[in-house]
Formats: sequence, structure tokens, C-alpha cells
Amino acid sequence: MIHFGLMLFTFCKQMNRKKLLVLLLSNIGLGYFFDYIVVGIFKAYKYKPNIFPNKSRYLNHITGSVLSQSVYIPITAFFITAFRFGWKMKIFFALYFSAIERLFLRWRIYRNNWWKTHYTFSLVLFFFWLSDQWFALIKRKNPFILFFTFFNTIQVTWKTVWFPLTLLHKVRFGRGKYYTWKEHFLIVPIYFYIVSFLIAWLLRKGGRMTDGFVICLLMAGQAAARKAGILKIKSRAAIPATYFLFIYLFKRYKSWVYDE
Repeated sequence: MIHFGLMLFTFCKQMNRKKLLVLLLSNIGLGYFFDYIVVGIFKAYKYKPNIFPNKSRYLNHITGSVLSQSVYIPITAFFITAFRFGWKMKIFFALYFSAIERLFLRWRIYRNNWWKTHYTFSLVLFFFWLSDQWFALIKRKNPFILFFTFFNTIQVTWKTVWFPLTLLHKVRFGRGKYYTWKEHFLIVPIYFYIVSFLIAWLLRKGGRMTDGFVICLLMAGQAAARKAGILKIKSRAAIPATYFLFIYLFKRYKSWVYDE
């Protein structure tokens, strides 16, 4: 709740809320990428919370990791950047997250495999610095940063909207007859990254038929994934409905990122 309080406080006190929302979503997107590489692929550490008591341990592990690396730290970085805090505040929060990690280790709801707490301290500091630099480049309209900021807003929104549908078993990625949570969380980021990149490129390019092209791309990606046997959809209404929501939101993000 502390971090969501920081987020609400920042939006209440700052005037450039659209640009800050874009920064927040981009920070979360960078956190997702870090989490996928370090936890999903290289298995640096393991969370053992009980967020979903009746679900698998792997789902609880991934959810705990995502909340830490892709929510709490990005929100804190967003707060620091918005108020232009210096290194004292950055070091304070880096120590705070390091202390939380040590506490979780003592409580045995978190286990390091090859990860070290000083990695956490150093990389959290780097992330705070990166958030500052990223926001500065957004304001300078750096084309590379603007595009990948737009890309991050798309993939973060998509993942966030589809996560509850995944918990409700409306959509699932995997392989074979029975899809596991481990397979889902290894496959779904790759799918989202590829399709989100193409959506960002199409919407940035613009044109009269852009909305139709994006819908076709979403449907084609879904059909290709189902044919390849890596996607199961149990709700034929809920998933297509999200696509029209995405079109509306993604076009809004584009105008906020590019000041159109």
C-alpha cells in the first residue's frame, strides 16, 4: 500500500499527469523485461508467498516477483523522477528494498539461488537513474526512446488486462495437452513483445486504415498462436472485446507520448 500511496500522491501533486503516466507504464515495462530475463529464464531467485492459496506455487512465485520488480520498484522510480529527488533519496530507497529482501529471506518467503542482495542494491540504484534519464529523453523527444516508451505502454496494458482472464482460465499459453503456469509465463512475454512491437509500429505509422490493420494483426496473432498449439482461449467473447479497448487506449497513449 505504501507504493500505491506514493503513486497517488505523485499524480495529485504533479501537473503533467499524462507524461508521468507514460513514464510509469514505461518503467513497469522495463521491470517486466528484467523480471523475465533474470527470474523467468535464469532463475535468480524464488518467491514463496501465499497470494493465491488455491493456485500453484509457480504462479505465486511469479506473482510475487512481478509485484516486486515490475510494480513496487518502478512506482518508486516514478516517484523519485517526478519529484526530481537526488542521490540521497535514491540510496535510501535502494537500502529499503535491500532490507526488505533480507527480511523476506529471514521469513523464508523468498530464496536466492545465485542472486545476492548487493545486486539488488546496485540495480535498484541503476533503475532509479535510468528512470530519470528516460524521462529526460522523453521530454527531449528522442525518437528511439519515444517509440520504446509507446511500445512499453502497449505491452504493459495488454499484460495487465489479460492477467485476470488468465487467472479465470479464459486464456492460457503453453504446450502439449496440459498447459502449466511455467510454460505460460515463459511463452506469453515473447508473444506480447512481438505483437506489441508491430502494433506500436503500425500506430506510429498511422493512416486511415490503421485501426483495422491493428485488429487484423491481433486476430492473426491469436489465430497463429492457436494453430501452433501454444494458445488456448475458452471465452470467444471476452478476448475480442479487449482488442477494441486496446485500440482506444493505445491511440490515447500515442497522443500522450508524441504530444499529438
